[in-house]
Amino acid sequence: MRPRPEPRVAAFLNSIADEGFGISTITVWEILDGIGRLEVGRRRTNLGDRFRELLEKLFEDRIVARSLEDA
Repeated sequence: MRPRPEPRVAAFLNSIADEGFGISTITVWEILDGIGRLEVGRRRTNLGDRFRELLEKLFEDRIVARSLEDA
């Protein structure tokens, strides 16, 4: 989400994008909670909006809910 992401991180994410990479609901919550703890303002709003856009674009049907049985 940075204007100029770390090239190695971007390359890694690009390399696994077609493999069905998913994200857990707890990870989504942790990121949104972290963004929500930022000072109210344009930066917090922008990060929240951009993260939600990434979720829709990259993980639309791959946000994985986990249960106690999964643990």
